[in-house]
Amino acid sequence: MKSLSPTEAIELINSDDGVRIVDVREKWEYDIVRLPHSELMSLSNFQKHISNLNPEEIILVYCHQGVRSLSVCKYLESNGFINIINLSGGINAWTDEVDQNMPRY
Repeated sequence: MKSLSPTEAIELINSDDGVRIVDVREKWEYDIVRLPHSELMSLSNFQKHISNLNPEEIILVYCHQGVRSLSVCKYLESNGFINIINLSGGINAWTDEVDQNMPRY
């Protein structure tokens, strides 16, 4: 598993149309702020979403500060996923480094 800073992650997203962006926060958090083109797959019911993911695709996982996403990344790796990336610092760091106009909570 890799971890990327928000600056590194935006470079990857901009250079590769095949990156799947998965948000593991809760719906109320997703409704406040989210990364463009992200899919909500809340940690609280993540296991029901795993069948919708391809173990070989590039998946960028994020949450608020990077803790929940790290646990999901470890879980995915233990289930045979090979291209998992954790967004270090989560959307909180993204709003500091990439887009300061995004809402914070």
